[in-house]
Amino acid sequence: NFIAIGSMEPGIEIWDLDLA
Repeated sequence: NFIAIGSMEPGIEIWDLDLA
């Protein structure tokens, strides 16, 4: 699972390894 953040730089992905 991951949270995609596109506030300023679309395409940045933060991987949540706890839920992956």
